[in-house]
This record gives sequence, structure tokens and C-alpha cells, in this order.
Amino acid sequence: MLAVEVSGAGKASLLWSIVWQLAPAIRAGKVRLVGIDPKGGMELGQAPDLFHRVVFDNGPDAVALLEELAKDVKARAGRYRGWLRNWTPETGDPFTLLVVDELADVIAYQQDRQLRERAARAVQTITSQGRAPGVCVLGLLQDPRKEVVGFRHLFPTKIAMRLDETRRSTWSSVTVFGSAGRTRTRSASTPPAWPGARRTASGNRCGLGPST
Repeated sequence: MLAVEVSGAGKASLLWSIVWQLAPAIRAGKVRLVGIDPKGGMELGQAPDLFHRVVFDNGPDAVALLEELAKDVKARAGRYRGWLRNWTPETGDPFTLLVVDELADVIAYQQDRQLRERAARAVQTITSQGRAPGVCVLGLLQDPRKEVVGFRHLFPTKIAMRLDETRRSTWSSVTVFGSAGRTRTRSASTPPAWPGARRTASGNRCGLGPST
């Protein structure tokens, strides 16, 4: 899932709504949260005990964590070969959700080119191959442009909250959703303006509504 919004539009409410819904399964060991928060833990540091692992920067530790998850995707796929096509709780492996707050800071704004490229490769492996083995990504960012996240298409579900089109004209529903944002959403050129509002696309479906 890819969630896009300008600062202060309610991204945190979306993040924590998902996390708290998963909390019972996390406590039961059925779901494992892994997190990266480049803002020094100002967001994910509010509940670090919910996370199996969490890194509070965009440096080598964050990249190593991403690469470990990418390897886990491959390892799970190998174990499930000839047995399962999709993850189920019966595998004995917990469903793993990687939460990356400010995704762009990890894959685009990191000044070290090698770290930036390694992070992007790992995230692409997870987003393209992780769903069936039970490893998924919740990426949150403010700038959805292709030069920032060139693999938006690998996120099957996209959520657009308030986007700042007055400051950056390319921030639009079309930027986030592609042509579906123009043809299947109401007032595609005008993103939701109230805090917590969101426009969602999953597959070929788009909709508008409040965050939960």
C-alpha cells in the first residue's frame, strides 16, 4: 500500500488505524511489524514495542533491514514451492508488514548513492514478490512523482490524501493513480481537502471517503 499526502493531512491517522487493527494479531504472533522511521522515531517511536524490529534513520541499518526482508521473501517462496501459492497462517510464518514512514527519504533523498540504490532494489523486490509469501509494504510519503518513487505501479493499493497542487502542479490524483485517477475518481483534479480524507485505488477500483 502506498499512501501519499502533504504534511499535516492525516497520514498518521491512517498509519495508526492500520497498526491498531493489527495489534491483536501482533500480540498473538500471527503478524509481525517491521518499521523504518527516518525522522528519528518521531512517528514509529510512539509504540516501538509493537514492532519486531524498527530503525529510526535512513542509513546502513535501514538498508540492511530492507535487504533482510527481501531475502526473507525469497526464502519463503522457496519453502512454499510446490505446497502453496499464497501465504496462510498454517505456514507457521507470521504475516510481515513493513512500515516505512517518509519512504522517499530512504529511496530517493538519501545522499549516499549506493545506500539509496540498495534500498530501492530491496523495496522493489518486496513489493513485486512479497504478497504471495506474506510480506507486504505500507509506504508513506509526501511526493508521489515518478522521479521520487519510480515503481509506484508495484503498490497494488494507493491512497491519496490531501495533495498540495498549488505548490507542485504534478501532485494530483493522476500522479498517484495513473489514468484511473482521472477516469474513475470524482473530481480527480481536486484532491480531498479535509484532514483525514483520502482517495483510494485498488486494482481498477477508485473511491473517495474518510479515513477510518
